[in-house]
Amino acid sequence: MSDGPLQVNEFNYHNACLLRDAEPWGQGFAEPLFDGADQLTCDYERIAYRLMPDEWRGNQAVQLMIEYRCAA
Repeated sequence: MSDGPLQVNEFNYHNACLLRDAEPWGQGFAEPLFDGADQLTCDYERIAYRLMPDEWRGNQAVQLMIEYRCAA
């Protein structure tokens, strides 16, 4: 089960922070999990991922934490 795909313009630091700060996650409240990302992978792969903010040495970026990967 997933929350569906994200559009390319939704892969941004602001959205990743909103998702992170919307917790707590736990029983009955699963952390958002997205699928697809065909624009990021080969046409023959499907992935399920979590969007996470990444901060390092003053730089802000978005990181996809891949939870599942399989052939489409």
